[in-house]
Amino acid sequence: MSSDRGQSHSKLAVLITRLAGACRRWVNFSSTKRVWLLAGLLSTRLFDATVTYYGLQVGMTELNPVAVSVMNRFGAAFGLLLLSIFVLLLIGIMGEFVVPKFFQSEPTRQRMLTFVYGVPTMLWLGVCIYNLVLIGVFVN
Repeated sequence: MSSDRGQSHSKLAVLITRLAGACRRWVNFSSTKRVWLLAGLLSTRLFDATVTYYGLQVGMTELNPVAVSVMNRFGAAFGLLLLSIFVLLLIGIMGEFVVPKFFQSEPTRQRMLTFVYGVPTMLWLGVCIYNLVLIGVFVN
């Protein structure tokens, strides 16, 4: 019984150490750059979900089979919210835990974080512009 307690304490210590390391990396990475990357990521995800919801309201159909199944199960608005939260959490885990584990040097880590946060931002921005063009053609 004491060994179980010791193992749970060591697991807790490992978890606290990892969280402290993530916080330290968060502060070490250029704060302004990280804020702008995360703001861009969040705003383009929100914009994409809003444009998708509006497109569904005017009669367009979603082509992403994962999004369709989530929206069929939970409704359009709540399904898009759940999907957005899931994807943002997945990107956050990649950026804050996976990248630092595999890329030890600071310059490489910064480039990879820019890639992990920047690529989905650019992708969602392109999807939003494309969807807005489709909505304009569809509505008119």
